[in-house]
Amino acid sequence: MKNQIHSKIEIVAIDEVECNLDQIKNNCFTKSELFELENKHIQTLAGLYVLKIALKKLINEQNTNQTISEKQIILKHNPHGAPCISKVNSFLYDDYKQIHISISHTSKNVYGFASVMESKK
Repeated sequence: MKNQIHSKIEIVAIDEVECNLDQIKNNCFTKSELFELENKHIQTLAGLYVLKIALKKLINEQNTNQTISEKQIILKHNPHGAPCISKVNSFLYDDYKQIHISISHTSKNVYGFASVMESKK
């Protein structure tokens, strides 16, 4: 049996997110996510946004029959404040709980990382 790791890393400038904030909110986030982000810093929203981009690319790479959008990936924070996948609104990828995610940022950029291990025989 051979294991293969698939991963995606995305980078976005915080200034870019601020300039396109309304469009990003409308196109990428659900009402429940926006409610959770209501009183958070721009870095938090930018982090979830870049993570959604990385997740979308990772999931779409694994499911070539159809594509998923950022809005179909529901993210939240666990009780310790770490990002986690709440739900993937799609029949395409039921095994999203096996995906590992991480967000990091500097004063200017935000980085989103998503990976999944695939077992092959």
